[in-house]
Amino acid sequence: MPDSPDTQPDLETLSISNFHSAAQKAQIQHAAQAIVRGFPIDTQEAYRVLIEVVKHGLAEFEVLEPHLFAQNGSSRRMQAFHQALRQEYAQVRNILDSAPPGLVDRFEGPLLNDARPTWLQGKSKKSEIVVVFLTAFNNFYLSNLVLSLMLLEAGYSVLLLKSPRNSQFLNGIPGFGPDWARSARGLQGFLAEKGCDYRITGFSSGGYAGLLATLSISAPVFVGFSVCSDLRPDSPLSPQLLFNEQVRGNTPPALHRNLAQDALTHKGYMRILVGALDGNDMQHAAALREAPGADVIIVPDEGHTIIRPLFLNGTLCTEMLHSPGAGYADRM
Repeated sequence: MPDSPDTQPDLETLSISNFHSAAQKAQIQHAAQAIVRGFPIDTQEAYRVLIEVVKHGLAEFEVLEPHLFAQNGSSRRMQAFHQALRQEYAQVRNILDSAPPGLVDRFEGPLLNDARPTWLQGKSKKSEIVVVFLTAFNNFYLSNLVLSLMLLEAGYSVLLLKSPRNSQFLNGIPGFGPDWARSARGLQGFLAEKGCDYRITGFSSGGYAGLLATLSISAPVFVGFSVCSDLRPDSPLSPQLLFNEQVRGNTPPALHRNLAQDALTHKGYMRILVGALDGNDMQHAAALREAPGADVIIVPDEGHTIIRPLFLNGTLCTEMLHSPGAGYADRM
């Protein structure tokens, strides 16, 4: 980026992506600086940058948010939107600033890596493990760093699983096997070696694989957010948008299954959270209600991206780490 504020960068130098990586973080930081310095950009694209700035907790928020608010904050709707962004940024920064010294620098690189799983040991070798199937954007709406710090602070170990683009884990879990069957066995072996309790979670494009893994290895607990449960080509339910024809054609047809049917014989606990405003997500969640161990929780007045409101109201960890009550075993 040029040193002089009067010189605008070339269009090619301003890159905006939702896919989290070390390069993406640097590009978003660069884009935020360019916008404040007068780079001509579509308003919608400028807000895409601002939202990514919030997710990463970048210091550029302090200048970019007031800059965009001055241009677009006249309506009540935009004022409320900016207020929510300020709250989200403050919460992200609080998590980052509260991390033990050196922890962020140590783990941010591995967490931003999009090709290898990341293991973070909790406070004890017996800490329960949260196995996270990340989205196709290499995040969980929240950045991997923010999510991991929250779970570590809550006393859990964390295993974040990353998927190659255009496969959503169905061609295998990197680090655990070259295809789904061997990946499931590899993951099961890893967890058995750790010898402690674990749970699986997935959101959006990571939700189907998280649920599939739960059924494949008979995981005791699954917590899913905005989960797709049925990928059959002839399903009456629509897949989520990111499971497009390219992903379908690139992955094994045998794995495009009706997991709601498979879940009918599952003995573990499943907690499915879904936004009431997303009709397609609601249908997939409803299909899972028949599973004996399933609780479907409807989040009112929210759509697909329910991680964000749960994070804002402080209940995300409570929901993700929820376990069935003492009488649950009697139900099974």
